[in-house]
Amino acid sequence: MAMIRAIKAEFLKLKGSKVPLWTALAVVAYSCIAIAGGLSQRSPDFNMAASMTSAGGAWAQAAELGYYEFGWESLLRQNVQGIAGGVGILLFGFVTAYVFGRERKEGTDATLLTAPVERRLFAVAKLGVVAVWVLGLTLFWFSIQTAGFAVLRPPGFSWDLIGRSLGNCLQATAILFAMLPIVGLVALLGRPGYLKPMIATAMLSSVGPIVSSDSARFFPPTMPVLIDGAAWMPVLSSELTVASWAIVAGTFVIGSAVLVWMFGRTTDAR
Repeated sequence: MAMIRAIKAEFLKLKGSKVPLWTALAVVAYSCIAIAGGLSQRSPDFNMAASMTSAGGAWAQAAELGYYEFGWESLLRQNVQGIAGGVGILLFGFVTAYVFGRERKEGTDATLLTAPVERRLFAVAKLGVVAVWVLGLTLFWFSIQTAGFAVLRPPGFSWDLIGRSLGNCLQATAILFAMLPIVGLVALLGRPGYLKPMIATAMLSSVGPIVSSDSARFFPPTMPVLIDGAAWMPVLSSELTVASWAIVAGTFVIGSAVLVWMFGRTTDAR
């Protein structure tokens, strides 16, 4: 019962907040850019595949795999790219920074001391709010972007591709979510505000040379990009191993444990 009260209290705190709307609008904005990119690929005057083939190296290899063709498989890859390639972690990191840092930022965290609920349960409830919020954004992201691609009427449609793309998006989101307790922990440290957790979020992005290295499948920030590859570097898809998922699980378990402990410690200190 105490856990249910804590979860209800955390969701009620979002009532009247415009931040969920802002995050949804951010998804719409990015999806419009992705759909516009698909529209440019549709143009007969724009042969990206030929240009990438002439570039040689990894670009040519990606072109041979169809990364730059106008078709459902290529376009659906952009669903995963958006979530995995930096935009997703920044958006999800902001959600986490807001959920864990809002009360400190607004000076209302002292109210937790008067609630008849164990302080650490609020940390678990906040993680639950982040999970629901992030999952909702992922499904919304996938839905509107896929619908936008459908308007372009690309060739090669199949429900198997749709299902695989959705599964890849959910895998990428799960990996990113496993790192979010780190962002929440940073939001609890030092002076209140969103700058520090957002800097921590940026450091968890997949941008960097390691994303193309053999070590990428063992480094959580780069794992999401490997799920379906990415056309922007390019990064070829690479199957994650059991060790990869063990690292993801360990990151989440350890990060969550430290976060819950620190949350109880910091609120008790006040």
